[in-house]
Amino acid sequence: MSTWLALALSYAGFAFLAMAMRRHALDMLGHVLTQGKQRTAQVLGVVLLTAALVLCVHRWDGSVGAAVWLGLLTLSALGLGLQLTYKPRLIKPLALVLIL
Repeated sequence: MSTWLALALSYAGFAFLAMAMRRHALDMLGHVLTQGKQRTAQVLGVVLLTAALVLCVHRWDGSVGAAVWLGLLTLSALGLGLQLTYKPRLIKPLALVLIL
């Protein structure tokens, strides 16, 4: 269960980091975020990725948890990259659903 939660947190974290970037924001949202909203998206992305790390380390202890977290980062980045290529407008609703 915690593995799926960590994967969802990682995906949502990367999605918010992508929203903070001009190019991806245009693809995902249709407009560029303001400076304040970009900063908020960056901070939220980092917080979600850190929460996934804490969850993995808590579940599997130090080095194994970090290795699992890196694997989950790889999976979520691959999924987000494919979705940015083919269906970028679905990323925002999916990221919001995953963190709720």
